Amino acid sequence: FSVPIFYNKPFIVTIHDLIIHHFPTGKASTLPSPIYWSKILAYKYVISKTAQKAKKIIAVSNSTKDEIIDHLKIDPNKIIVTSEAVDDKIVAKPKKPKNIKFNKFFLFVGNVYPHKNVETLIKAFQKLDDKNAGLLFVGKEDYFYKKLKQKTNEIENIEFMDNVLDDELAWLYQNAITTVCPAFMEGFGLPALEAMANKCLVIASDIPALQEVCKDRAIYFDPKNPDELSEKMKEVLMNPDALGPEVHYYMIRGGKDKKNITVWETGTVGGEYIKTYGHYNVGQLDETYWIISGDGIVLLQTRLLDEKGNPIDDQI
Repeated sequence: FSVPIFYNKPFIVTIHDLIIHHFPTGKASTLPSPIYWSKILAYKYVISKTAQKAKKIIAVSNSTKDEIIDHLKIDPNKIIVTSEAVDDKIVAKPKKPKNIKFNKFFLFVGNVYPHKNVETLIKAFQKLDDKNAGLLFVGKEDYFYKKLKQKTNEIENIEFMDNVLDDELAWLYQNAITTVCPAFMEGFGLPALEAMANKCLVIASDIPALQEVCKDRAIYFDPKNPDELSEKMKEVLMNPDALGPEVHYYMIRGGKDKKNITVWETGTVGGEYIKTYGHYNVGQLDETYWIISGDGIVLLQTRLLDEKGNPIDDQI
């Protein structure tokens, strides 16, 4: 999170989540306690003032929008929900990683901060009878992953992978038994969306953000109940040929034809049309936009020009 707090011109800010308001513990930091809590206070002050000063706030989910309204006391009409999308590289031609050790595995993707609730996932995995199934954690190795590796060193069939390429991640999604998303809280839940884009079954905690992203395309469980999660994992193991969901929605950016294509679910969420981030161009570039099917709104904006044809700051 970063914003120019002394900036006096109109601006729009994107807020991905307010997780730190719910999990403000030193467990999520390597800093000494006094410094950590000083940073927490500074963060809360800055984000509150930023939300108040911003002309508009972009929230990545309705769940985050509700959090902003609740914690920052912001007018709901000021907040625009603009969902995240899957990079086309994650649904590209898959490539099997060289160091994969499992023939069948449950997959977790992302960091392992305390709110990710990986302890519940590990407890649930240990309750499984199938000793041929593995649990694979994919994420950048940092302080928290190193601690998790130490804690799980004696547990059989748990492996870790970092520096995974996009095409390798696509292969992992497409070949996993299921992707498990056990978090206590999320701003959006991009790994769940990436998994669905790769037709991988998702087992997700029944929190608002993941229910919003996955809808009826996931198997849900109480994130505080490792027994329930273990039962859901057992059900999937009993039917290893179960089909994953159809592609929910994703964005394809770029490509050889320089096109931007958004494949999205039609209709509305929370009374608003589902939206995705747009993009901007520098210089002259002709583009064509289509709504292929269903109801929707395309909003096109262009910079206001002065008499000499130069763009005017903050004017559209």
